Amino acid sequence: MHFKISNIPYHKWLLVFKVLAFDIIVVAVVLTIMYLSGNLGSTNYRSAYSAFFYPLNQFDYFFRSTAWQTALREEAYYRGPIWILSASGFTLSIKGRKLDNLLVWSTILIPTAFWAYSHTAFNLPVFIVGISWGWLVARTKSLWPAIVSHMTANVLIYFALKILLLFIKI
Repeated sequence: MHFKISNIPYHKWLLVFKVLAFDIIVVAVVLTIMYLSGNLGSTNYRSAYSAFFYPLNQFDYFFRSTAWQTALREEAYYRGPIWILSASGFTLSIKGRKLDNLLVWSTILIPTAFWAYSHTAFNLPVFIVGISWGWLVARTKSLWPAIVSHMTANVLIYFALKILLLFIKI
């Protein structure tokens, strides 16, 4: 018997966990380098991402509005094309040569570039995470792993900021 959460087998949820662990490590390193080099402008962060600064007694509101709804909306919009492409099994060929990889990576990279551009101060880390979530959607042929990853990342950022605010001023 194979354990399943919804219609995605257990091994795919393990893949989600691995991608999240990779993202946490890579983003932490990138943000540290950006912070130490002075390229992490925090002046507008509080106003642009105010939901992440809600007090703990408003976590339920943060979770519904930012962690859940934003993840659902952004993943459907930015990772939706790769989901449709991968779930449909669509292949493209020219003169008998499959162009799946080119099409898949274009469908991951182009929307991810627009998504990263919309996250003003954090373009590079958001781009890296977006690529991994796009790959995850292509690999699992489901949008849910990216939604869960995005939601989890938002919650982790929320709590990481609570801890960071004890030590640095943002």
